[in-house]
Amino acid sequence: MSLRPCRHCGHNVHQQTTDCPNCGGPTPGLTTEERTRSGLMLAALLALVIVPMAVLFYGCISAFAG
Repeated sequence: MSLRPCRHCGHNVHQQTTDCPNCGGPTPGLTTEERTRSGLMLAALLALVIVPMAVLFYGCISAFAG
């Protein structure tokens, strides 16, 4: 369990907490760089899953259509 000080009030919070339990500040344990990096990693993961599935789905439809 990794604790970090809240960027708003300094209260120690878990780094994955969405709101500080002390002051209610948004994403208190993550810096802007860390939020951006995690968003980019999620987008890349989704692209790696969705694109191949779409290609396979389109190939299945084309095989049945003609």
